Amino acid sequence: MAGATTIWFAAAIPRNSLGGVSRVMAELSARLSDRGVNCVIVNAGRSTMLANYLVFSAWLAARYLFAFGKRPQWIVARSTDGLAVAIASRAFRLGVKTVLHSHGWEEKVYEVERRLPAGRVAPRTSWKARLIRFPLLRRMLALCDVCMCGTIEEARWVRKKYPGFGAKVVCVPNGAAASSSPHRDWAASTPADFLAVGNCTWKKNMGRTIAVFRAIREYLPGARLFVAGSTLQDIVGLTDASAIPGLSAVGAVPPQNMPAWYSRCPFFITTSAYEGGRSLALLEAMAHGCVVFASAIPSSLECIHDGVDGFIVSGLAPKEDALRIVQVLRNPALCASASAEAFLFAKRQSWERQARRFERVLCLKG
Repeated sequence: MAGATTIWFAAAIPRNSLGGVSRVMAELSARLSDRGVNCVIVNAGRSTMLANYLVFSAWLAARYLFAFGKRPQWIVARSTDGLAVAIASRAFRLGVKTVLHSHGWEEKVYEVERRLPAGRVAPRTSWKARLIRFPLLRRMLALCDVCMCGTIEEARWVRKKYPGFGAKVVCVPNGAAASSSPHRDWAASTPADFLAVGNCTWKKNMGRTIAVFRAIREYLPGARLFVAGSTLQDIVGLTDASAIPGLSAVGAVPPQNMPAWYSRCPFFITTSAYEGGRSLALLEAMAHGCVVFASAIPSSLECIHDGVDGFIVSGLAPKEDALRIVQVLRNPALCASASAEAFLFAKRQSWERQARRFERVLCLKG
């Protein structure tokens, strides 16, 4: 059955996007293609007009209607991007099934945002999103065949918030491509080189990560922090980055170049306030045997068993977090153990395994 099935992965994002949405679509479609499923990635290309989710949704429905003999059986669309298809499918009994792919439910994000001090939240959820996008998202949940969340915690949240649609809510987490082995030599002389990945939004909380790093340097003056995904100009808006020795902003990094950074930096740190789905960067760091430090948010707690395959920090108290991190770095045996366990966890979360889970959810395999 899988060989005759066609799936469109759709999202109103640019063709050259390096974000999590494009990464997930590319990884899942590649693994499913290997397993005999015909996969097509549909994005906004270079069109700024199609980057608007309302325009993209209408365009996607038109593309489906005029595909004729090449129509897919499933359309997996980010958030509300598949709403027009879902409406048309129900109204005209087209037969196509839709998946609401939401690794970051917007209403839940807004709840987290409201609990934070106003000065820490930028950009804020707009009134247009609350007035237009939220109702459309709820409508998409009602019309879709499957609602696919990225974490167990978020799937539970959606089921509790909308119990009438709970049966269609499932969890298919992000995966990772594990290296052949961690390849780490955890000697006492291991350099205190840290890697952080993300942009300078309140969700990634990069200002807190940098504050923790500054505190680490009080104990380890030779420590260095490399920030992928942010430029120095981005970071200057959070803190006086030019006055922080050891801090380097490396800007955007293509996914195929990230393994070199995971190999270069033995330690990975993230103090995110929110992650839509399990962090790809966290999973990939674990897959390369990095010792990981992450804030105690639900998505990270689904990946890290504190003290076993990584370490949980508050993300709120830089000096306390730094002290715990330094204590770990001064224990090479603990680093070696955590690195090995992190690698094993990430290996179990392979993209191949998530593709099989995806197939079971959509009943593509018997």
